[in-house]
Amino acid sequence: MRREIIMVNLKHTWPIVASVLLAACSRREPAPTAEPAGPAAPVAPAAPPPQAPAPVAAAQTATIAAPNNPNGSPRRGIVRAAPDFKAAEVARLDNGTTITVVSELHGGWLQVQWSGGAGYLHRDVVKR
Repeated sequence: MRREIIMVNLKHTWPIVASVLLAACSRREPAPTAEPAGPAAPVAPAAPPPQAPAPVAAAQTATIAAPNNPNGSPRRGIVRAAPDFKAAEVARLDNGTTITVVSELHGGWLQVQWSGGAGYLHRDVVKR
């Protein structure tokens, strides 16, 4: 008996379901038409070319002077692979480490070298 009720219900709802599906399918957006061939519009460059580093007059030595954490523990100068806070971390230099500033970049970044390598530091952790 139960199976018959389900079959009867499906039998009566089928036309409604079919009409809803048909209406939904007929509301599609028209396919894009091909544009006529002709001269292409000029394309603007996506981003300006990267800024060249401003060379420092002479290589300057500086030291890492990162402020302490709120709990009093010392911070370290984080050297990055690129001049961006989201760039990969290359090294962490302890306070007092001597570095050489190779160039100054936009946004307060410094290109630096030290005895263990090279990378980029933000000027907030450097004392000249």
